[in-house]
Amino acid sequence: MHAGSSAGDEAARSLRAAEELRRKAARLEERAASYARGRQGELVVAQALDALAADGYLRIDDCRWPGRPQANIDHVLVGPAGLFVIDAKNWSGRVEFRAGVLRQSGYRRSREVDAASEAARAVAQLLPMGVPRVGSVICLCGEAQMPPMAVSSDCSVVPVGGIAEWVRRQPALLTSAAVAAVHGELKRRLQPASRSAAEAADSPVPDFVPQQWPSGPVRREAPAPASARRSLPTPVRSKPYRFSKRSAVVGRVLLLLLMLDAVGTAALSATNRAGDVIVFVICLAWLVRLERRRPVVINSRR
Repeated sequence: MHAGSSAGDEAARSLRAAEELRRKAARLEERAASYARGRQGELVVAQALDALAADGYLRIDDCRWPGRPQANIDHVLVGPAGLFVIDAKNWSGRVEFRAGVLRQSGYRRSREVDAASEAARAVAQLLPMGVPRVGSVICLCGEAQMPPMAVSSDCSVVPVGGIAEWVRRQPALLTSAAVAAVHGELKRRLQPASRSAAEAADSPVPDFVPQQWPSGPVRREAPAPASARRSLPTPVRSKPYRFSKRSAVVGRVLLLLLMLDAVGTAALSATNRAGDVIVFVICLAWLVRLERRRPVVINSRR
């Protein structure tokens, strides 16, 4: 072995490790920049949609995709024109719709169109009743721009500068009461994107099937009076049986039979009297233990 060969090998390994860490850091920085651009695009679209509040539109931002805990939906817009799922895209380059295919900088974006339509259908399936119109919108909020255009039967591409005007041009199909009912139901069922998939799975949504959307103003139930809230029923807490109720009864019968057998054997035979007394005592102890496991009423009112 030549002098310094081990040190040279270690230096080479360290250089390779450093190069791999630099590549990993570059990938993480690019990923962070991509998420930052996406978040900035969502904020720009949200500001543009704020102008629709005066027209009776309600919005839910940054929620979980129903059925896909790891995916999120940027905006859900509910208003007189129906229900719209809006996906903010901070694209660059040229965006065009040619020969039935949406392209961005020459790349096919059919997958994005299908995903937006699928997200709109997933949100609509949460509602107990149908909505006259359910659509999706790919909102361009980056350098790439194009005139508003329908790229499929239920998906349109609209620039962020014209999103409010485009929505206002859609025909009105829902009353204000129906809009409030749809928004309230989606607000209750859609999970915020900040929650984990486990929390979403542990909080199931109860079934709610009304006959029709209310035609008048939405009524809210008045809270119960303080006197009614204080008069709560006394809960009954019990120590659980180790065995089932049937098993406990069978156990008592068997223990009684063993005790009778032990007493009878001890009376007939003096040689086995000590062993039968021990069996009798053990059975008696088990009976006492079973009898102690009875429900205990605890008054928990404070």
